[in-house]
Amino acid sequence: MTRTMTARFWDEKDGGFYFTEEGAETAVPRRKEVYDGALPSGNSVALFNLLRLALLTGDSAYEDMASRIMKVFSEDVKRAPAAHTFMLVGIDFAVGQASNVILVGAADEDGVQSMLNALKAAYLPNLVIYLRQPSKAGLGYEKIEGKATAYVCRGQTCMPPTNTAEKMMELLSAR
Repeated sequence: MTRTMTARFWDEKDGGFYFTEEGAETAVPRRKEVYDGALPSGNSVALFNLLRLALLTGDSAYEDMASRIMKVFSEDVKRAPAAHTFMLVGIDFAVGQASNVILVGAADEDGVQSMLNALKAAYLPNLVIYLRQPSKAGLGYEKIEGKATAYVCRGQTCMPPTNTAEKMMELLSAR
């Protein structure tokens, strides 16, 4: 979906996403929306999604696009931060300390569900969660003692794995 969005709406010259695709039959000029009203703007949502995709996939192209969005709209945000609340959420994700949790186990497994419930109960806006099947975990992410296991990571550094939701949350709160 992001590739399609980029192909149809991305401004290669200046960065950011247009509200309409090139060549759309309309008398309205192509604009880029950044104002976050009752609904967040497309560029604000795109910024947040691109940053999360960059973290999930390791694809620096997503991070580069996100940087261009922040640059192209930086003056608008500086002038009226209250009018760009979701853009600020994306900026916080970009400059704040993002974390990720790799959960190894089956989605319906009690241990995985316990950890997911703990994560959902907390306000963790800069968190990305990966769910990996034990047979496909790879990269050293395996179940410990045959139980659902959580790996809490910041950047390229992961804490020791844990089998409990309580310890996982403790590791997430340690800064």
